[in-house]
Amino acid sequence: MAKRFSGTVETDIKVRLCECDPYEIAHNSSYFVWFEMGRFQYAEENGYALPDMAANDDVVYITLHTRCKYIKSCKFNDEITVRTWIRKPPLLFAKYNFEQKIFNKKTGELIARCWTENAAVSKSEKRVLRIYEDESILKVEDKWKKEKDS
Repeated sequence: MAKRFSGTVETDIKVRLCECDPYEIAHNSSYFVWFEMGRFQYAEENGYALPDMAANDDVVYITLHTRCKYIKSCKFNDEITVRTWIRKPPLLFAKYNFEQKIFNKKTGELIARCWTENAAVSKSEKRVLRIYEDESILKVEDKWKKEKDS
């Protein structure tokens, strides 16, 4: 399973004015939105059906921990790329450790780095699921097996 999560996904974003301060510099809170967009695109490209995940009343996918290192500012209308990958794949528990970087698309300069730990959690049992209890990953695994067999 870990090999399936080895790819890097790139998400292109154009900095909007509403994400900036009066001086047209992107506000630091905007970076977390961009990082989340990258993680969602990563999930979609790895076969997670996000609407199905939201429909499951008992399982929620939460961010347990996040850390960001701001390196350089970006401004209104800058085109940026968020690179997202799994740094540590799930083994026993349905926890996913992402690492992400934001680059200025034009210059290639590194703007920020992010590390998150995300988990599939049972609301009713108030605990992190084991990997075999995460129905979404099981559906993805079935899809991968069918693709491999065909």
